[in-house]
Amino acid sequence: MTDILAQNLIEKGVMRNDGKEMGTLENITVDLQTGKLESIVVRPKEDIVQSDFEGYDKNSEGNFLVPVGLVESVTDNIMVKDIKELMS
Repeated sequence: MTDILAQNLIEKGVMRNDGKEMGTLENITVDLQTGKLESIVVRPKEDIVQSDFEGYDKNSEGNFLVPVGLVESVTDNIMVKDIKELMS
Protein backbone atom coordinates (compact mmCIF):
# COMPACT_ATOMS: atom_id res chain seq x y z
CA MET A 1 0.00 0.00 0.00
CA THR A 2 1.21 3.49 -0.82
CA ASP A 3 1.84 5.80 2.13
CA ILE A 4 -0.24 8.98 2.17
CA LEU A 5 0.67 11.92 4.38
CA ALA A 6 -2.19 13.40 6.38
CA GLN A 7 -1.22 16.89 5.25
CA ASN A 8 -1.99 15.81 1.67
CA LEU A 9 -5.51 14.75 2.64
CA ILE A 10 -6.72 17.92 4.38
CA GLU A 11 -9.31 19.78 2.25
CA LYS A 12 -9.73 16.72 0.00
CA GLY A 13 -13.33 16.11 -1.07
CA VAL A 14 -15.25 13.31 0.66
CA MET A 15 -18.09 11.48 -1.03
CA ARG A 16 -20.13 8.38 -0.38
CA ASN A 17 -19.90 5.38 -2.68
CA ASP A 18 -23.38 6.24 -3.99
CA GLY A 19 -22.01 9.51 -5.42
CA LYS A 20 -23.38 11.88 -2.77
CA GLU A 21 -20.87 14.54 -1.79
CA MET A 22 -20.42 14.95 1.95
CA GLY A 23 -17.92 17.79 2.09
CA THR A 24 -14.19 18.16 2.70
CA LEU A 25 -11.77 16.48 5.07
CA GLU A 26 -11.19 18.75 8.05
CA ASN A 27 -9.14 16.49 10.33
CA ILE A 28 -8.38 12.93 11.41
CA THR A 29 -8.90 11.52 14.92
CA VAL A 30 -6.51 9.03 16.49
CA ASP A 31 -6.77 6.86 19.61
CA LEU A 32 -3.86 8.16 21.66
CA GLN A 33 -3.41 4.89 23.55
CA THR A 34 -3.22 2.60 20.51
CA GLY A 35 -2.19 5.05 17.80
CA LYS A 36 -4.94 3.72 15.52
CA LEU A 37 -6.97 6.00 13.30
CA GLU A 38 -10.53 6.34 14.59
CA SER A 39 -12.40 8.61 12.21
CA ILE A 40 -12.15 11.26 9.57
CA VAL A 41 -13.72 14.62 10.37
CA VAL A 42 -15.69 15.94 7.40
CA ARG A 43 -16.83 19.55 7.10
CA PRO A 44 -20.24 19.28 5.38
CA LYS A 45 -20.94 21.08 2.13
CA GLU A 46 -23.06 24.19 2.68
CA ASP A 47 -25.92 22.88 0.51
CA ILE A 48 -25.91 19.35 1.94
CA VAL A 49 -29.23 17.58 2.53
CA GLN A 50 -28.86 16.56 6.18
CA SER A 51 -31.40 13.73 5.90
CA ASP A 52 -29.14 12.02 3.31
CA PHE A 53 -26.48 11.63 6.00
CA GLU A 54 -28.43 10.53 9.07
CA GLY A 55 -26.58 8.10 11.33
CA TYR A 56 -23.18 9.79 11.24
CA ASP A 57 -22.00 11.23 14.54
CA LYS A 58 -21.15 14.93 14.60
CA ASN A 59 -18.74 16.96 16.67
CA SER A 60 -19.51 20.27 18.40
CA GLU A 61 -18.81 22.20 15.18
CA GLY A 62 -21.34 20.14 13.22
CA ASN A 63 -18.72 18.17 11.29
CA PHE A 64 -19.37 14.52 10.45
CA LEU A 65 -17.27 11.90 12.25
CA VAL A 66 -16.88 9.06 9.75
CA PRO A 67 -15.38 5.84 11.18
CA VAL A 68 -12.14 5.05 9.38
CA GLY A 69 -13.48 1.56 8.63
CA LEU A 70 -15.91 3.14 6.15
CA VAL A 71 -13.12 4.62 4.00
CA GLU A 72 -12.98 2.65 0.75
CA SER A 73 -10.40 4.55 -1.26
CA VAL A 74 -8.36 7.71 -1.49
CA THR A 75 -7.82 9.12 -4.98
CA ASP A 76 -8.96 12.54 -6.18
CA ASN A 77 -11.61 12.24 -3.46
CA ILE A 78 -11.97 10.18 -0.31
CA MET A 79 -14.64 7.57 -0.99
CA VAL A 80 -16.59 6.23 2.00
CA LYS A 81 -19.35 3.68 2.50
CA ASP A 82 -22.76 4.71 3.77
CA ILE A 83 -22.95 4.45 7.58
CA LYS A 84 -25.99 2.19 7.12
CA GLU A 85 -23.66 -0.49 5.70
CA LEU A 86 -21.83 -0.56 9.05
CA MET A 87 -25.11 -0.93 10.94
CA SER A 88 -26.37 -3.92 8.94
